[in-house]
Amino acid sequence: MDGISAKPCMRHLTNQAFELGSAVTWMQESAVDISMLALILLVACRSLAKLQHSNVYDPIALRYKVQCLHHLNLALSHEGSDISDMTITKTLVLASEEVFSGNKAAADQHLQAAVHMINLRRNPATVNIWNHDENMSLWSQWDNVTARESVMNVERTSA
Repeated sequence: MDGISAKPCMRHLTNQAFELGSAVTWMQESAVDISMLALILLVACRSLAKLQHSNVYDPIALRYKVQCLHHLNLALSHEGSDISDMTITKTLVLASEEVFSGNKAAADQHLQAAVHMINLRRNPATVNIWNHDENMSLWSQWDNVTARESVMNVERTSA
């Protein structure tokens, strides 16, 4: 894991600045990328489900998640080992959504996939994660996953 580091991409943000910055960036991407649109709708459904009518919004969120995963798999099959920043970003968004939904195991799987994608590129990489109170848990998840991957890589090379 020598080639991967994580750092905040901006100074500490207020809730309003974080939400506005994310909304603008994600909306711009969703205008040209169907899987990013599905990610936005997934996050929106999860948020609505927490407020009301979870029996309505949870199944819709699940459909958007399936759509996201389908498009992510298509992107990976087309990109091979030349994985784009956007594909890694979408994987991190899925991990973030799982953290906020309380699904640590799925978040770990997405983070491990992101680490694997970065390693396939064979270039040093810095993962920029918003510095915000609500994703402190994502930071700790990232640290745990990269630490486990480092141990696994050492075990693989010494075997």
